[in-house]
Order: sequence, then C-alpha cells, then structure tokens
Amino acid sequence: MKEIERINHVGLRVTDLEVTDLSSVQAQLEAMNYTVTEGPIVTPEGASFIFIGDPDDNVIEFHMPAAT
Repeated sequence: MKEIERINHVGLRVTDLEVTDLSSVQAQLEAMNYTVTEGPIVTPEGASFIFIGDPDDNVIEFHMPAAT
C-alpha cells in the first residue's frame, strides 16, 4: 500500500463565524475553557471580533457586524 504524504500549506487557516451577541459567545467559550487569544477588537465602524485557536493551530474568528 502506498503511503500518503501529508502536504503542509503555508498561509493562514482561519474560520470566520458571524454571531449576533459576541459577549455571550465569549462567555460560553470561556466557560468551556477556550482561551480568547485576541480581542475583543472593536473597529471604528462598530464591528467586534474575538479569536481563539483550535488544537490544530487553526484560528477561529467570531465577529459581530456593526449595528446598522
């Protein structure tokens, strides 16, 4: 049987999830022992972001758009 070679791709590996209540999501993540690695970040327009890492070193971004 031929061995399959694992290919590592250079670059960002990010999953971006839009949420309606970022504070609630952050509280839920922290209750499950996830560490917020960056944020909350608030843009001048009012959008908010937090980031966590998964066990495979991928970045998961949660963002709440600015109110319209």
